[in-house]
Amino acid sequence: MSDKNIKNIYSKNAGIKPVFSFEIFPPKNIKGEMLLDETLNELRKLKLDFLSITCGAGGSINNKTKDWSEKIQAEYDILTMPHYTSIGIQKETVASDLQQLLEIGINNIMALRGDLPHDYDHSQNSFFYANELIEYIRNLNFDFSIGAACYPEVHKEASSKKEDLMYLKKKVISGADFLITQLFFINNHYFDFIERCHASLIEVPIIPGIMPITNFKQIEKFTNMTGCQFPKSLLNKIDKCDNNPDELYKISVEYSLEQCQELLDAKVPGIHFYTLNQSNITRKIFSQLSY
Repeated sequence: MSDKNIKNIYSKNAGIKPVFSFEIFPPKNIKGEMLLDETLNELRKLKLDFLSITCGAGGSINNKTKDWSEKIQAEYDILTMPHYTSIGIQKETVASDLQQLLEIGINNIMALRGDLPHDYDHSQNSFFYANELIEYIRNLNFDFSIGAACYPEVHKEASSKKEDLMYLKKKVISGADFLITQLFFINNHYFDFIERCHASLIEVPIIPGIMPITNFKQIEKFTNMTGCQFPKSLLNKIDKCDNNPDELYKISVEYSLEQCQELLDAKVPGIHFYTLNQSNITRKIFSQLSY
């Protein structure tokens, strides 16, 4: 790891080469741990720039996320950025959480609000929006690079594109160093989003988030969870698969490769791959990219 701050990696690579990153989640059992170890061994060979690791529900940073962040940096030599969510935490815990991360060599965090639980009580929480958490972290004067999330197709809770950009700009003003998008399948949504961000004077790196489809159930899940739109051409091809996983794999690789290549040709700052802890399809796409 030549540089431990992701902010500096984007700055140094700007206009020279794209930054490639991958996202994983903490495994829930022994079988999942074995799978993730296999995935990490393969990802290490790619010389990726960094890896992000999600945290579970309930806010803060759970022990699994912290432990795996430490293990990945120490044992696999991959720069790691744990997710840190604001839901359910109090201000007095933030400094101690971040100090623990610094002590194990973590200098980067992805600051998020997190999903609202069904029984959420705002009065029991110090932060509601991600920008409030980001601002608080910045005021602690820790040496962290801070990433934040953005939504090319508009956050499902926003009433309009204008309102969505207003809250996004608050994240940047509060101290976010770079933004990673929610997954999307139509590049024009990203390109339009970039234009709107620039018009709103949001100038930090905005990294497209890409997730190749690995099974048929994901399509409905992605649509319901993120509101992302699927191109008709892709849906038509998938409909003809007749539940054939090998054919779906082929179609997914071809589509994601074409999508990523178009983004790289447009000189995006980098690409963030959502791997679901499986590296096979992502590695295949990554190995065929030209940049």
